[in-house]
Amino acid sequence: MSFKNVTVFQYPEGKQLIMRAVFGAISSLYLIIGYFSDTFSIPSPALNIVIIGYFIAILFTFFTMLRWPLSLPRRFFNILVDVIAATTVIYYTGGANSPGFLLYVWLLTSNAMRFRMREVYVSQISSLIAYSFILFTSLDDLTHPVQVAFQYSTLIIFPLYLHKLISAQGKAKKLAQEASRTKSQFLANMSHELRTPLNAIIGYSELMQEDAVEQKQERYINDLSHVLNSSWHLLNMINEVLDIAKIDAGEVKLYYDEADLKTLLNDISHTIEPDVKRNHNTFTTDFDMAPEKIHTDVEKLKQILLNLLSNAAKFTTDGEILFSAKLENISGTPYVQFEVKDSGIGIAVEQQKTIFEPFIQADASSTRQFGGTGLGLSISKRFTEMLGGTIRLASQPGKGSSFSILLPLSH
Repeated sequence: MSFKNVTVFQYPEGKQLIMRAVFGAISSLYLIIGYFSDTFSIPSPALNIVIIGYFIAILFTFFTMLRWPLSLPRRFFNILVDVIAATTVIYYTGGANSPGFLLYVWLLTSNAMRFRMREVYVSQISSLIAYSFILFTSLDDLTHPVQVAFQYSTLIIFPLYLHKLISAQGKAKKLAQEASRTKSQFLANMSHELRTPLNAIIGYSELMQEDAVEQKQERYINDLSHVLNSSWHLLNMINEVLDIAKIDAGEVKLYYDEADLKTLLNDISHTIEPDVKRNHNTFTTDFDMAPEKIHTDVEKLKQILLNLLSNAAKFTTDGEILFSAKLENISGTPYVQFEVKDSGIGIAVEQQKTIFEPFIQADASSTRQFGGTGLGLSISKRFTEMLGGTIRLASQPGKGSSFSILLPLSH
């Protein structure tokens, strides 16, 4: 379940919820086995209250996250619930000598992995208070004082070690982000510097080609056509590098506007049709079920679809390419589903896992045989997600591929 198409498990607290459910299931099983085997002396009412109460708290967190995905008070409440549950397990399974002490360590580590140090310190203080309670209520049964002292010290020292690790991780992440921004800025600058002279080459080549046509100099027309085709190909590659650099640097801006969807799709079809037919492919469109209007960044949508269609045309020979769009209603929200389906070379299952990564093609031989930067799909995925949509791939080697994009009808 989700609101606004974002599942609760995408949030740190949602991920923690999964681990809490696992923690509750394992602890409950441990207590139940100990209860029925008479290993632990646990009053039946206490056992029921602990197990049922803990899972009620988990359900409470889940359903409140559907309405309020982020809540600091709820997060602290859950930390206290976890500490109380862990303390109950420890209390009934050996007291201060119980191996259940490791539950405190698990709570500290789990909170450190998903939240800030404040949550770790709240967990630490709560655990120290709870463990002190267990210690003072079981002094008469204390059989391993050295072990207890070690465990008590662990609750004090371990969070400090976690703080050091998290600080080092934060510094490393910051350095990596700065390096990424520097790389992206360099790529953007280089792409700009390369485009300027290349545009001049294209312009002068077009003028020379026009003169050659007028003067009927056949021997120059073909050569100039090759120059122009190569220049445009290089310019497209540079533009892709510039796009991915802007995305990585966070410099991409979206401009939403309402557009006539069927007109846009027909324009895209006419643009890509020469590329499709170059490899003797049959090109089919189906926009009958598409809505009349869409409110989105039209240029980004156009680039996404042209990238997918260009790939289909490139990797399909003597085959079929289908370009379709239709209206979908998901949980009461209208979406537009775009699909580009081909009967080309297809993509192996292991390669589908990385196909949306930058500079990646199906395999190295694809780059040599078909050319390209391997950025088209990465750019399409990033733009799709920026527009609030998703992109999916279904493919079989030798049978073709199907790329499906789901975008909100209105921003």
